[in-house]
Amino acid sequence: FEQLEYQSAYQTLDGVKKILTNTPFADASFTYTDDVTGESKVTTYASAFLDAAKESGVSPYHLASRSKQEVVTGPTTTSIAVTGTTDSYPGIFNFYNIGAYSGASPALNGLKWASTGTTFLRPWNNRYRSIVGGAMYIGSNYINRGQNTGYLQKFNVTSTNTYSHQYMTNVEAANSEALKTKNAYNGLLDSVPLVFSIPVYENMPAENCPVPQ
Repeated sequence: FEQLEYQSAYQTLDGVKKILTNTPFADASFTYTDDVTGESKVTTYASAFLDAAKESGVSPYHLASRSKQEVVTGPTTTSIAVTGTTDSYPGIFNFYNIGAYSGASPALNGLKWASTGTTFLRPWNNRYRSIVGGAMYIGSNYINRGQNTGYLQKFNVTSTNTYSHQYMTNVEAANSEALKTKNAYNGLLDSVPLVFSIPVYENMPAENCPVPQ
């Protein structure tokens, strides 16, 4: 599984744009209010993910592909997590589905989390705060503490909170998200050096366990 830290020499704006191809974020921009100056600004989604990488230390390719996996439902559609138009949480965005715990309405759970608290630029009341603040959360809680691959975010065999502290509940997530990330990196794999982290387990049984029925 590829390591997911930000590598500025190799992870570029053009690369982020390629990952966002065939999504509502491709070549698209949005307006937001700058927290420091109070000015209204316009940026592209690709630029926002790159800014998020610089602030968080997380690969912009991972951030863009994770958002693509979590909230994009089609070439022109997204889940309610990033529309800002839900009745329960109007004007709130969650580009990585953080806090979207399993239940009747995972996306609403994520929007509730995004609307509360003061850490990681919350409340995420504009797209930029959600993209950058969410990246800071992922960096602080996962990538920069050793859970720096998709596998380790699901199966935490690091020395910190071993066997717990999962990003996702789906037991197949490490495999399915790796395939989606590979597809998101279309056209980039031959030109970008990749570093892989492969856990090696000792004292494993000689035969694989049967697939659960």
